[in-house]
Amino acid sequence: MAHSFHPHPVVAVTKVIIMTLLLSALVFVMRDILERILYPLIISVWLVGLVFVLIAFLASRFQTLTLDENSMLFQSGILATRRIMLPYAKITETSYVQGLVQRAFGVGTLNIDTAGGMNMAIHMPDVKHDDLKKILGEIRAKGGNGDGT
Repeated sequence: MAHSFHPHPVVAVTKVIIMTLLLSALVFVMRDILERILYPLIISVWLVGLVFVLIAFLASRFQTLTLDENSMLFQSGILATRRIMLPYAKITETSYVQGLVQRAFGVGTLNIDTAGGMNMAIHMPDVKHDDLKKILGEIRAKGGNGDGT
């Protein structure tokens, strides 16, 4: 039975909201200089922020890690799709990293590597911590050599 996992967009959305708030505050501080365009500029900042929030949600839906009996399939991309089929036996290293903001929201970045690659075979940010445990446990159970740290 195959299990699919998606990243959680909470960290990306939080970053966009913080940047939107900071830009709005900067525009408001400069209200004497920008008096004629103050409100249209603030509305524009929030509309751009909304677009970036929507992009974060879309990007998280178009990134999937599917685990089945013999291998995993990683798919990413909205316009151009990248697919990586990786047998469990080829996995040499697994890890996850949690930054400060990721830790606050209970997510982390999953890294899965194979022998001979210069870059990580799979790099998936903002995966829920419970999903990370399931993914790493499944890899270990199915023969991957990753250490899960």
